[in-house]
Amino acid sequence: MKVLVAPDKFKGCLTSPQAASLIAKAFQNKGYDVITSPLADGGEGTVDAITFALNGKKKKVRVQDPLGRDIDSFIGLIKDGKEAVIEMAAASGLYLLESDEHNPLKTSTYGTGELIREALDEGVDEILIGVGGSATNDAGMGAVKALGAKFYDESGNTLEPLGENLVKVKKYDLSELDERIKNTKILVAVDVENPFYGERGAVHVYGPQKGADEEQVKFLDEGLVSFARVIEEQSGEDLQELPGAGAAGGLAGGLVAFLGAEITPGTKYISDLLEIDKKVSRVDLVVTGEGKVDEQTLYGKAPTGVFDAAKKYSKKVIMIAGQYGKGVEKLEQDGIGIYVLAKGQRDVSWCIENPKEAIEITVDEIVKDLKQQES
Repeated sequence: MKVLVAPDKFKGCLTSPQAASLIAKAFQNKGYDVITSPLADGGEGTVDAITFALNGKKKKVRVQDPLGRDIDSFIGLIKDGKEAVIEMAAASGLYLLESDEHNPLKTSTYGTGELIREALDEGVDEILIGVGGSATNDAGMGAVKALGAKFYDESGNTLEPLGENLVKVKKYDLSELDERIKNTKILVAVDVENPFYGERGAVHVYGPQKGADEEQVKFLDEGLVSFARVIEEQSGEDLQELPGAGAAGGLAGGLVAFLGAEITPGTKYISDLLEIDKKVSRVDLVVTGEGKVDEQTLYGKAPTGVFDAAKKYSKKVIMIAGQYGKGVEKLEQDGIGIYVLAKGQRDVSWCIENPKEAIEITVDEIVKDLKQQES
């Protein structure tokens, strides 16, 4: 039996390439023929997954974190260096901050702009930007400031690119924007359709998990409304009419408005880039996985590309997950076999400390069940 092992990351424990390697070895030890293809959804691990699958390379970059501190980050280079892959979380992600530092009024995407600048320095023709896991709500002000944009208040004073200053912006200037952007295709990988502002917008939906309280959410949303109005007055672009513009605290919309970027469905784009469809068609069994399986797994998360391809080719799908969440029965109703690492005497902490052993035990269970089904 030929098996495709295509997991997403197990957050807080394994990157998707690490998970793929451990699961693949466990199946190979049982005599299976295995190919691996780690997945990504635009958040943490996207660069690792894509460079691993396409024999690309990572380049270290020194950038600012969401609070302006210098950190080591990276970009990915694929297709003989002609395309760059960026995960904004690697510069502007929530995981870079301590819990008491979460505050979208004070955070900036400036470091993401530095990653874009590094990609331009590499001479790429195309840049793919995954925008999951952000700590920010600056509508991309920081990112484009790093590339030469300027923002002004009503008195003509320049503003720092922070969420708290959105409401103060009355004018912006792109005259010193990096010229190379005009000749570079920029794609923003997004799997949400949240508008720029409002009840389903950037801050109302995602602000609380970034540290915003009810009053701050209201203030930041007013800032996004005001900021969108300024953009429409200067450019004619109505970001509120653009599905997904609210992703990553409005970064997606800002990149469209200021850099001419295009929003693309992230999971599908990355699945196509990794040739998941072709790989699924060539195997007998598909094994995917992620840290926590729940109802949302079916809607836009990285494994959905695998599910779609498996259904197309009538392939059996097994999912290995760290733990259960709500709504798992919906996946089981779709015929997906779910095996959880953390069960019985194996609690979550033990699995995080012993991922290799947890995966080997779980693959043993899978293989036994497969043999029983065959007989």
